[in-house]
This record gives sequence, C-alpha cells and structure tokens, in this order.
Amino acid sequence: MSRERRLRKKNIFVLGLEEYNLQKLKGIRHARHYRFHGLLEYGEVVKPLDYPYLELLAKAQRQLQRFSGPIDAIITHWDFPADTLAPLLCRKFGLPSPSLEDVLKCGHKYWARLEQQKVIPEAIPRFCAFDPFDKDPLSQIDLPYPFWIKPVKAFGSFLGFYIDSAETFQSHLPTIRNNISRIGDAFNVALDFADLPPEVAAIDGNHCIAEELIRGDRQNGPEGYIYQGKVHVNGITDSFKDEEGKSFTRYEYPSRWPQAMQQKSLEVTERLMSRIGLDNSAFNLEFIWDEQSGALKLLEVNPRISQSLSDMFEKVHGSSNHEVAVELALGLEPDYPRDEGHFNCAAKFMWRHYGDALVVRTPSEEEIRQVKERFPETGVYIEAVEGEQLSTLRDQDSYSYEIAILHIGADDHEQLLQRYAQCREMLTFEFAPAGEER
Repeated sequence: MSRERRLRKKNIFVLGLEEYNLQKLKGIRHARHYRFHGLLEYGEVVKPLDYPYLELLAKAQRQLQRFSGPIDAIITHWDFPADTLAPLLCRKFGLPSPSLEDVLKCGHKYWARLEQQKVIPEAIPRFCAFDPFDKDPLSQIDLPYPFWIKPVKAFGSFLGFYIDSAETFQSHLPTIRNNISRIGDAFNVALDFADLPPEVAAIDGNHCIAEELIRGDRQNGPEGYIYQGKVHVNGITDSFKDEEGKSFTRYEYPSRWPQAMQQKSLEVTERLMSRIGLDNSAFNLEFIWDEQSGALKLLEVNPRISQSLSDMFEKVHGSSNHEVAVELALGLEPDYPRDEGHFNCAAKFMWRHYGDALVVRTPSEEEIRQVKERFPETGVYIEAVEGEQLSTLRDQDSYSYEIAILHIGADDHEQLLQRYAQCREMLTFEFAPAGEER
C-alpha cells in the first residue's frame, strides 16, 4: 500500500494547541490527510497559574470520549504536564506512544542522570539530589563550588541558580521553597502513575538536583526520533547565551560546530538514545562543548520535538519537525527532513530585558508589519505586556525577562545577525523603573 493511500484523513489530537503551532502543523507534508484537534486549552498546560493534574487528565479523557469519530493519534510538543499526560492518554485509548516511565527517564532530572550514568558516564557532570526543605540541605550536596541547582522537574531555567558559596545557596533557598511546589506537587501526581525504582521514588517533585558546573561556551542540540529501536537525527542546532552565560539569546540552525565535534555529539546521542528505552518517540538533546579541554557534556534530554525549533526546520527544510511527531504517533516511520525550504539557515532570537521594569510601550502593529515587509517570513511575537511589570511574566529564567521572540531566515549566519539587529532598530520598547505608575 502506498504512503499516500495509508495516510487517509486522520484525527490528530494536540495537547495545548494554539494558533502558532496549528499553522506549523498545517504546513507539514501530507497535512491534507489530517484533521488537527486541540486537546485541553493552551493556558491549561502552558505556564498556568497552577497544575491540577488529575483534573486535567480527567478533562482530556472526557473530551476524547465525547468525540464522535476515530481517535488516531495524540501528540504534544510541550513540557510538563503535557509530556506526561500524553502517554497516559495514549495508553488508555490504545494509541502508539512511549511509556510514561520512558518519558520520565528523560524528564525527571535525577532519574535521567542515573540512566545516563549507566550509558555515557564520561559525558555527564557529577550530580546529587537534595531536599530544599531539609533543616540543612547544603549538607546533602557533596560537590565543590561552583555548581548549579534546579528542581528535578522544571523548564526554561525556572528556579535554576548558579551557586558559588554557602551564602549564595542560602540566599536562593527561600525562593525555591516558596515556588517549587507549584510544579512539584503536580509532578508527584504524575509519578504516582509510574513504576519507579526505589532510588527514584525517594526523590519526588519537590526535590532539587545539584550538578557540577559544566565548562564550555558552545552549546548544541541534536534533534531526532527513535522508530522501532533505531535512532535517527534530523539536524543539529546551536544555542547561544548572553555574555554571562546564564540566559539563552538565540537558537541557530544548522549547527556551525566543527564536523568532528558534531559527529561526536551524534555518536553520544545514538549511544544513549538506543539504550535508554525511549522508543517510537521524538527527542532533542542539549550538549556543551569546552573547546579548551575538548570535553563534551550532556545537559538534558527532552522526549518530544522542540516547538522552539519548528520554525527553523520549516525555513530550511520546508516542513517543520511536527511532521515527525505526527507520523510517529500514527505508527509510521518518518521520512524527514528534506531540503525544500526558502533559506539556508534560520534562528529563533529571544530578545531579553535585564532587571524588573514597567512596560511603558511595546512595538506597534505598524512596526511589526514593516519588519515583515522588509524581511518576508519573519515572525515577531511580543511577550511583554504594555502597562505591566516584567516580573508578572510567568516561568521566566532566574536572570532576565524574555520580552519578544523573532524567527528569522537568511542566506548565511552573518546575515541572520544583521537582520536581527535591523529588526530591533525597527521595533520599539520603552520601560520605566519597576514600581512606577504609568
């Protein structure tokens, strides 16, 4: 049977579907064979005020049970809680999916390190778990300064801190204690559905992990998928941070790492992903390379596509990585990527502001229109809200605020940076000191 014949009109349910990713889904090859349906609201699974996990699971089940047609696939491109809801829903409705345990082996930061330690010990930092609510949590950490701390379940550097002394640790502890349960309590509910080894069961969602500082200022991310145990890599992106090395400022595709180091990251990726147990799933990894020592270290594994990279893949290959997620969820082997895009390279730029402030002005619709007219296919997404404090933005990293996202394509990487600089000149933000009235 031909691929076209097999791809009849299918009902694809997408957790937290919103307009941006719906358009990316509609742009994939064979999209005419699919109907995309939102499952739960975007605001319920992405940066919500709270995470009523059991309520979300029950609501999603009711929505699917009320659907009158066949349910062919359930996918997500979001982190928690969507990444754990998807395998539970797929299991209930008999759909292809990695298991919840396999997803947690990647998403539970402590469990992930334990699994990685078995396969690629040379590529991970020293680490340990600690309870931030313990009377003396610092005594549970046996790493030299400096090191990083973060919850065992977090994203976007939320509650992640650089620790260079006992004083620094103690200064951040109240912030962690006051905020970790927002995600941690719900993550514990998800853990209740999984069969956990004893060493993992003891480290719940309100624990943290401390990790040895990874040296290096070059970062990349292979993204791919596993189909019937075979690992495929779609491409490698480069990630860039600010001068202090704390906040991400852009992702670029394709990678500009030397071929030998790209190959090394691919070898480590294949070795890990072929043995970690995750199957019939997309994935993306993040590595740091220290040019001085030659060391390559793994930061983390995500058991899904990265929707942050979708526009870059679309600009270069002509179809976004959503294509991979959809076909895997249908039980098909993806045929991706193909070089059919309009650009040689692309980037996602995260425009940041440092320090809290009152947002006095955001770019006008006319300014955004002029940017898109000058640079066709550029996407401009304003995150800051006029009249509000930047500190009201949810789930920001610990060191800066993301005020806008720009998706830009170009002929080469130098042109990318030039176009971003020109876009920033055309788009006007104005701020006042935090606490001032407008």
